[in-house]
Amino acid sequence: MSDPFTSALMGRRLGVYHLQALLGAGGMGEVYRARDTRLERDVAIKILPQMFTADPDRLARFEREARVLASLNHPSIGAIYGLEEADGLRGLVLELVEGETLADRLRRGPLPVAEALFFARQMAEALDAAHERGIVHRDLKPANIKITPDGVVKVLDFGLAKAATGDGVSPDLTHSPTVTVAGTREGVLLGTVAYMSPEQARGKPVDKRTDIWAFGCVLYEMLTGRAAFGGETVSDTIARILEREPDWGALPEATPASISRLVRRCVTKDPKRRLHDAADARIEIEEALTAPIGVETLPTAFAGGVFSWRSRLFRERVAWVFAGAVLSLAGLWVLSPSGPSESPAAVELSVFPPKGATFPFEGGAPWPSVSPDGRQLAFIAVTAGGQQQLWIRPLDSAIASPLQGTDGAARPFWSPDSRSIGFFANGKLWRFDLPGGPPQAITDAPYLGGMSATWGRDGVIVFSHVGGLHRVSAAGGPATIVTRAPDDQSQGDPSSPAFLPDGRHFLYVLEKPRGEETQICVASLDSTETTCVLTVHSQAAYAPPGYLLFVRDAVLRAQRFDANRLEVSGEAFRVTDDQILVEPVWRPRSFSVSDNGVLAYHPSTGETQLVWVNRSGTSLGAIGPTGNYGGPELSADEQRIVITRRDLRTGNTDLWLYDLSRGTSSRFTFDPSQDSNALFSPDGQRVVFTSTRNGVPELFQKLTSGAGREELLVASGGNPNDWSSDGRHILYQRFDTRTGWDLWVLPLSGDRKPFPVVQTAHGEREGHFSPDVRWIAYDSTESGRREVWIQPFPPTGSKWQVSTGGGFSPRWRGDGKELYYVAADGTLTAVAVSGGSTPEFGTPAVLFQTMFREGAYGSYAVSGDGQRFLMNVPPDAGDVTPITVVVNWEAALSR
Repeated sequence: MSDPFTSALMGRRLGVYHLQALLGAGGMGEVYRARDTRLERDVAIKILPQMFTADPDRLARFEREARVLASLNHPSIGAIYGLEEADGLRGLVLELVEGETLADRLRRGPLPVAEALFFARQMAEALDAAHERGIVHRDLKPANIKITPDGVVKVLDFGLAKAATGDGVSPDLTHSPTVTVAGTREGVLLGTVAYMSPEQARGKPVDKRTDIWAFGCVLYEMLTGRAAFGGETVSDTIARILEREPDWGALPEATPASISRLVRRCVTKDPKRRLHDAADARIEIEEALTAPIGVETLPTAFAGGVFSWRSRLFRERVAWVFAGAVLSLAGLWVLSPSGPSESPAAVELSVFPPKGATFPFEGGAPWPSVSPDGRQLAFIAVTAGGQQQLWIRPLDSAIASPLQGTDGAARPFWSPDSRSIGFFANGKLWRFDLPGGPPQAITDAPYLGGMSATWGRDGVIVFSHVGGLHRVSAAGGPATIVTRAPDDQSQGDPSSPAFLPDGRHFLYVLEKPRGEETQICVASLDSTETTCVLTVHSQAAYAPPGYLLFVRDAVLRAQRFDANRLEVSGEAFRVTDDQILVEPVWRPRSFSVSDNGVLAYHPSTGETQLVWVNRSGTSLGAIGPTGNYGGPELSADEQRIVITRRDLRTGNTDLWLYDLSRGTSSRFTFDPSQDSNALFSPDGQRVVFTSTRNGVPELFQKLTSGAGREELLVASGGNPNDWSSDGRHILYQRFDTRTGWDLWVLPLSGDRKPFPVVQTAHGEREGHFSPDVRWIAYDSTESGRREVWIQPFPPTGSKWQVSTGGGFSPRWRGDGKELYYVAADGTLTAVAVSGGSTPEFGTPAVLFQTMFREGAYGSYAVSGDGQRFLMNVPPDAGDVTPITVVVNWEAALSR
């Protein structure tokens, strides 16, 4: 604003209020963001311009606005805190409502039907509360309606309101296109033209029915994206209001018939025939939102679409509406084993993390798991304190609750009767009998990555672990192998089991080093024979009445499957347009389906951003664009980064180099196989990495200049972890079907014969040489959970545990005097290291909270001085992607 009065107020005080920023201006004054220095809160203050304070009529209207607002107390009406006067200024102290206006939202186009009705219900409640006190708003329009980040509607600016028994009509000066005429008599035009009732446009007395008209106009605009009575000029608009009808054909097909009638009744030109009460509008909207699918309130066209509830604005506040819908739907099919006689439409719900919690980041892993009876959703969430827990959300409730005793839980799965839930945590496989538990340990299952389980009808659980797929009684006991992993790595590794309806056969993924060769197969508890039914790089789930669900080209699809003949048929149909990441397939499954048509999935592109942070976790700046990254690894001079980047179209991974000094990036490998897990040589002249170009994971190296061909270093190798600072050794991890992950060293001189340095029945991973090459830090599941250890190099048989209570992904500072790791609660932790032949460790010190959990691998790098950390994190950690729940998902199939 260039007005000198506005500039002069910036930074001034009005009593205890410090004016900080101008938010807007209108005929009734200028609105500022201000700080209440007494109560330590932010407020909005409407200042009456000094040029108006000499006008007794304007001043009276201003004070009347304060009294009007003070008499209203409703969650959907902006509140007033007081009236302040100081140094010749008069200010109305108001609730500061964050978020965008409905006008801002409508600039992006019409709202989905459910979202429009969700907001309209709150608007109707606000008007009803005002009308009950004899107050008419008289200027209801999208610009006077705020939508908070939580989806709460706040009706603002009752500056035109008047008591129904008051003294006639009062003028107002609000910003264009509001028409105002001075005076306090009949014949005055007030309010924004496009939302004026006919009686208001004619200058006649108005009552609450003029708010009903404006409400109908706003609802029409939310549904269609256009004004009900728009015109190029004020005269054109008034003529449309007085003489024409809105374009009713513009209402979307998904609009319930009852809502179409409601809008028509609201904008009936004769106020005597118009809807009389906002409470009636609220009731109509609530009935439309909670009506059973297929009843008269929903149009026939609705049956072919998906009722979308997925705006972030809804969060958990829309859940109560969906709860009613689910309960109604339950009468049709959730409670009926055979389902309804006529297939209803699909209905969607977005499930966000509980308040104060978030979903785990690594692998995009809330691991949504819907109960077989379709009534409950299990998922993993992380509390503000960093505790990862198992949560249960009944689908007829807005509330999700954590299960006590499930700290560290991951990868939940349900019993067939939906009365118990299994999960992995702290090196064991557990069950939790609902509702109260407590959790019971079933068998040992130290974390090795890629674990998942399925629960059969005969009380048998099949889970993936070292050596293949194992079976164990749900009552507990020893586990035995039911499907053995081939000794030849090129033949694939079985994972991700999922029982078929007979409770004896189960699906599993036979993951091949070449992703395009990965298959979905079927095995049995009663024989060693297997049948592979589909070639696709994805996990799979069986969905009655006879589908396989899987992901192809980052899209969830369904294909007909005969569970008796173990055969797929026909084409695969698209279930959703959302992008779902399943690479690699041992990551947490991102979708789940019930026995009666309830689908849950977590859409994810897997995009991340490289960000430098300091020791307190404060961002120091992002590097490069967002992408589907793995890594990163820094060169010794900290001028370059090598990172794995995935092409979501093909699923292929290649290596990219980033030049930090120039701010440029370039693709480094081009083979159609999977190239990943790269690191620099100490001199920065070469890169060692894993590639599956020969059918199994092997170690290759390539000059960073790009010259020459890739050189094979280790056949049937694994993933490189570190290159010793003296350039003489490469430390890598490789998987053995008997011992799991082990650490090996490749000498780069002499006979160059690899040898194991940590090889036990436990899982050892992420090894790193100390800068002086005297020690190796790594994490191991020897204690039942991942902990950080160090041992001498070369090995002497001695070792020392560094972390307590869980830890993984160790990294050294450049001088070897500090070791970093991620603790079980996701905090990046630093430990001082000193001593001679026997290391000595300081007290672990928490640096900052990360989004990493036990499934993380190589997601950060450390600067040499230990003052900066290069993190691979989501582009916007605050923008949480919700779980989508689809009731009657089969109706959403694209055929």
